Amino acid sequence: MTKTNIPAVFIGSFKIGDNISHNLDSLNLIYKYYEDAEENEKSLLIKPIVTQIAFIIEAILYDFRGRVKGHTREKSVKIPSSLISVFQNKPNDQFNFYIEQSRKYNLFDAKTTEICDRLDNLRLLRNRVHIQNKENHQPRDEKDAFNQKAKNEGEFLLKYIMNYMAENHPRPKGAQVGYDFVLPF
Repeated sequence: MTKTNIPAVFIGSFKIGDNISHNLDSLNLIYKYYEDAEENEKSLLIKPIVTQIAFIIEAILYDFRGRVKGHTREKSVKIPSSLISVFQNKPNDQFNFYIEQSRKYNLFDAKTTEICDRLDNLRLLRNRVHIQNKENHQPRDEKDAFNQKAKNEGEFLLKYIMNYMAENHPRPKGAQVGYDFVLPF
């Protein structure tokens, strides 16, 4: 199984970083089972993989918002002052809020629209953690919604977000956590 290490240099809250690492450990275990599973069993593990990835991305964006809110102490966050003001003054901590603010303030530079559209699709899948699908999102069958394409998309987004944050929004050297995040892909 191929693994990717990404420096956790962008994490502001050590506890959130610890919890992300814990969830990545859980994801690594699921991937171990996935690798050893029969083809017909693999599809049963895709929903937990995709939802776990979405939860981790949401935690990264939540942590980033926390860093932005504390921007007066730490000047390593390179974003427009207007976004700093929004993050400091709006008490919203929903995945959709982070995606919309990222889109509005061009958080991911030239790729913002593409990444935010893809994150929004992942968010909708993440919301299907509830089996009843009360919003009646299509496709209605979970085996069709949580497929290899959704897994690949989640993997791409998690790796992209982590690499982007590490390259563009690292904390100052003395404030960084001293470990890497280990992705199972």
